[in-house]
Amino acid sequence: MSEENNWPGVELFDAISKQAVEAAGVRVADRVAVKDLAGFGLPHEVLLIDSDGKHSRIEKPDPKRAHNLHSCKDVIRFVKTSKLFADPQVWIDHNAIFITDDSERFRGDFAKYPLEFTSLYKTIDDLGDAEFVQSEFLSLLRINLARAFKRDDDRIALIKQVRSVIKRESSSIGKGSGSYEVGVVNDQNQVVDWKDSLLLATTVFNDPDFASSTYDVEVILDVRPENRTSFVLKPVPADLDRAVREAKEAMRAFIETEIPDVNVFLGSPW
Repeated sequence: MSEENNWPGVELFDAISKQAVEAAGVRVADRVAVKDLAGFGLPHEVLLIDSDGKHSRIEKPDPKRAHNLHSCKDVIRFVKTSKLFADPQVWIDHNAIFITDDSERFRGDFAKYPLEFTSLYKTIDDLGDAEFVQSEFLSLLRINLARAFKRDDDRIALIKQVRSVIKRESSSIGKGSGSYEVGVVNDQNQVVDWKDSLLLATTVFNDPDFASSTYDVEVILDVRPENRTSFVLKPVPADLDRAVREAKEAMRAFIETEIPDVNVFLGSPW
């Protein structure tokens, strides 16, 4: 075999190895050093060198592939048309939908569609972290929860109750009253009968095909009239968990309908 066909030869690798061991910036004692051979005409290989200068050439592993997607339809389109994965599998967890290649699962290649909770879901989930005075509760009903009630008539009736309490309180303060009734009696001098809970309907994920799908969540209403009426709302955790679970089930059914030959799992591939 000609010298040209042997290049780069053993002598070159010996020299690279010696230089790697002796160079001040490359200390390989008690470990293995890796020298990229791309600059020597071998772009797909590296040289492994131990602390004694012994070396061996190996092929570089292909870089892990990661693809970002933007919707459930993108997930379906990727599986149908990309042909990048020989044996694709779909996984749906709380944070993302993943597509992995089961035949190459040790490489860790994947495509990912990050899932984002809707602002309404996050608003309801965060309700238990705050206590609202009348004006704040009224704003919550009129703005943040404007489309959240299962029956909008219930929301409107509650708004009227809160406004009536605010009106009574303003009137009492104007008259210099310090009565304990301030905040629990409406402007008709009637004790307000507050509901024990509110039935809301929340969206879950911001996917274009699921952003309008709603799931029921009961929110416990605790009215505290001490000094000045305040409102505490506690969403039932089991209802929030069920909403997320059912939203993921709906996504799985949607994907399975479009690509019935592909396995779709609830959970994480790792």
